[in-house]
Amino acid sequence: NEHILGTFMTSRLEEPRDYTLYVLRLRDWWMPLANDPGWQERKASEFDYHAGEMETSFALAVRPELVKMDELSPPAVPGARLAHLPRGITSIWWCADFPDHYAGDATQATADKGKYLLDLATRRVAEIIKAVKEDAKRCGMD
Repeated sequence: NEHILGTFMTSRLEEPRDYTLYVLRLRDWWMPLANDPGWQERKASEFDYHAGEMETSFALAVRPELVKMDELSPPAVPGARLAHLPRGITSIWWCADFPDHYAGDATQATADKGKYLLDLATRRVAEIIKAVKEDAKRCGMD
């Protein structure tokens, strides 16, 4: 869960260290894949979030034995049970909108789509790692 990583990283500032921590957040490498023109051409789902077409395709490319395509449930879209409240006002928003704990249509997933996403993700993570390795300022602390 990347949300706790910020707290962990801040706790490492309690005393001087001879290293710098970096975190690869999903919004930095995974989420941009959804806007890739090649993915836009390949995807079939209008709504795709957790355990939907994109994530399931990725899993089919990486660990197909863990995906049981014959056991998939119908597509899940937001239930909007809390639409009358500002987003983030309750910790149960996910359970309220997605009581089955998935969001999207995994039936549209394929290993070929996943291989395309894996290639994109690999290149994106490599770009981030390269930027970190070339960082001479170490987050401006020098």
